[in-house]
Amino acid sequence: MKRNRFLHIYDLFISLFFIFIIISCVPKGYDFIGTWNRQPDNLTYINHDKHIKLTFPNNRWHVYTSPKEITNRELRDRWKKPSKESQTYDVLKAYIPETEHTSFSVMIDPVREENLDFTLEQYVSLSKYMLEMTSIILSGTQFEFENIDSDVIQRYTRRIGIVKGNLRIRTVKGNLRNLKFLNVTFEEEGRFISMNFGNLESLYESTIEQFWSIVDSYECIE
Repeated sequence: MKRNRFLHIYDLFISLFFIFIIISCVPKGYDFIGTWNRQPDNLTYINHDKHIKLTFPNNRWHVYTSPKEITNRELRDRWKKPSKESQTYDVLKAYIPETEHTSFSVMIDPVREENLDFTLEQYVSLSKYMLEMTSIILSGTQFEFENIDSDVIQRYTRRIGIVKGNLRIRTVKGNLRNLKFLNVTFEEEGRFISMNFGNLESLYESTIEQFWSIVDSYECIE
């Protein structure tokens, strides 16, 4: 239970700066998940409604394609749904339970009509700014962000935005939790799609290549 509470806090902070990026009302009847199909190899997931295809590197990942699949209430409540305050929403989450705190999520942020010219560079800069503002607001509390950085790079044939940093959490018992997070964002027609990865700092280097494997497998399909 304590671990789930910690994961809940951690995931909220990783996603916090994306929640406020594009503010608008959500149309009635909005389908925020779509239908996922798992391929025969059990590692590839396709969502034709949201034009997403990605593959996990191994079966250590526990993949959830709907909040209804998650039996633990605290984990289920972490699923970001569209609201009147934000259109940003989760479409998939995954964890490696045995490595503790290894998490992955896919978020979609639809672009409003008045922001059609919003570039990937602007999106990433705003994401970093929102995270920096969150860090200032939380200054002096048990949460502390460090080494926040952002960039837009060319990875193989695609341009991606990156936001990364560290999160220090001091527990009620005075113990210090050191975590690292990395966000990768793709700019696509009518939306930005982000993939978020986080883990304990001590496990980050041993698991980051799995995250990049998922990122590199991603396709925006018809």
